[in-house]
Amino acid sequence: MMEIELHHLMLESLDGNAASYQLFLRQVSGLLRAYLRRRLSTTPDEVEDLLQETLLAIHAQRHTYRRDALLSPWLYAIARYKLIDYLRRRARHEALHDPLDEEAEYLRVMDDDAHASNKDLTRMLAELPEHQRLPIVHTKLEADR
Repeated sequence: MMEIELHHLMLESLDGNAASYQLFLRQVSGLLRAYLRRRLSTTPDEVEDLLQETLLAIHAQRHTYRRDALLSPWLYAIARYKLIDYLRRRARHEALHDPLDEEAEYLRVMDDDAHASNKDLTRMLAELPEHQRLPIVHTKLEADR
């Protein structure tokens, strides 16, 4: 029943009926709020912001709705994409405050040390005569690659 009613309201709103559009947005808000609450149970404070983003996207993309198609899949697809965008933003933000940053810094220093060691080794090998340098390069350095 809800699908038919929402579909009818959407069609009327696409035809310019502002009252139908307001009613459509109110009813869709309740459905999408429940959808987002179930998926953001650990961050309930984010639900309303994400709902507003989703409603704005629905408004901006309403011209893409096919009049002969079911409305719910179209609505939930937009909500799902907005949810994915939110989760990606949150993951990037959390990555900036990653407790493993100290470990990453340690590994970077180790890489820098390895790079410095390779430079030292290259410089020292260059000082050796060819008959001493080539066996080391061929048996130890090239074999390890």
